[in-house]
Formats: sequence, structure tokens, C-alpha cells
Amino acid sequence: MAIQALLFDLWGTLIVDSPDLSGPRAATRLRLLREAFEAGGHAFPEEAISAAFPAFLKEHDVLHAAGRDVTVAEKVELLLEQIEPGLAQRLSPEAVRAVEEAVAGAIRHHPPLPAPGAREALEETRRRGLATGLVSNTGLTPGYVLREVLADFGLLPYLQVLTFSDEARSAKPAEAIFRCTLEALGMEPADAVFIGDMPALDVVGAQAVGMWAVQVGDQHLDGVRPHARIDTLSELFPALEGLGLLGE
Repeated sequence: MAIQALLFDLWGTLIVDSPDLSGPRAATRLRLLREAFEAGGHAFPEEAISAAFPAFLKEHDVLHAAGRDVTVAEKVELLLEQIEPGLAQRLSPEAVRAVEEAVAGAIRHHPPLPAPGAREALEETRRRGLATGLVSNTGLTPGYVLREVLADFGLLPYLQVLTFSDEARSAKPAEAIFRCTLEALGMEPADAVFIGDMPALDVVGAQAVGMWAVQVGDQHLDGVRPHARIDTLSELFPALEGLGLLGE
């Protein structure tokens, strides 16, 4: 059979991060948050802001574990509540927007990199006339900023439908986030392949809705078997050919 669409994960698949970036990005986010609070008339030391993140991230992880997500504005409210109960209600709308920009925009100061072979894989997808989509969970960086990142790398024009968990209010591996992307493309699950790097989210989620699953990288999870495994996206189309999923 010949598939008609390729859907991609984002982090670890189309873009990659370096451990060297996590520290500077977190430090920049704390500085931007401190400055946003000061501009709004509420001074908090960076240590106090930093101390709020573990509890916030725990709440965030619980949401994702349940297959759900919330908007970036709601994430900001959760963070503000951890910094000081009732803080969100005491800040002006302008200050809340500044806090959101600080949370969401730190990646602009320390951007990730396009994954090796990402552009070439998307170009080949277009050349073959296959539909393309993206399904991505989001953390502190929301979908609207990640679109900017993809645009900066020249990857955005290749993706017809982009589904981010903070916008869809659904998170991988829940079936809903995959299904809404397939529906937007007008595709049935059996006609599409999902490419991602995380077995528990990408492989399990895609296979649960009836999609083919190709895993990038060597992460393993007991009981989870992708249809194919590749090291980089440069191996994607040979892998699809090996599965007999490409037409003449």
C-alpha cells in the first residue's frame, strides 16, 4: 500500500536541543521574569521565581500524563500561583502579558537547531506529493513561538497542518491530538506515518490510532515496537521503502 501523509514530531525529530542551551535558557527566562515583575511593581528575587518551577512543572506533567494540556495563559496562571497565591489576580493585564512573554520568549534568545536531514526530508515529502503535518507537545514554549522557530529555519512552509498541545488542549500520547491532525489533512490513520523520537508518546500514540510509526533514535521502552527505527531523518525514505509504503 502507498501512504498519503507524513506527520512529524517536533522536539528531537525536526529540531534538536543541546544540553548546553538548557542552563542559559533557564537563566534568561528567570531574568526576563524578574524584569517583568519589577516593571509591574512586584519585585521577586530570581531565587524565589526559580523555586516555584518544580511544583509548576509537576502540575504540568500531571496534565500531560492525562493526555491533556492548557493554554500558555493558563500555564502562566499556574506558575504565578506557585510564586505567590493570588498573584495572577493582583497583576495588571499588561504585567501578565509581560510575564507570558518572559516565559514563552526565552527560546528566542537561545534557539534550538534544525535536526540533521530535516529540511531534506520535508523537501522529499513535498516532491513526492505527500501531505504533511506536525503534532507536538509543548512545555514552556507555546505553539505560536514554535511556529516562529520553524519559520526561522525555513521549515514552516513545508508543514500543512500544525497541532500544538497548548492549542489543541490535548497532549500525546492521547489519540485526540493525532486524530484532529489527521482530520485537518483529510486522512485516515492507515494512510499516514508518524515520525517521532519518543516511544511512550510518539510510537504508542500513533499506533493507538492506527498509524504507522517510525522512530528516530535509539530510545527503548519495553513492549513498544515501532514499525521502523532510524538514526536520522536522512534514513526516512529508505525505511518507508523497506516497509513497502511508497508508491511507484
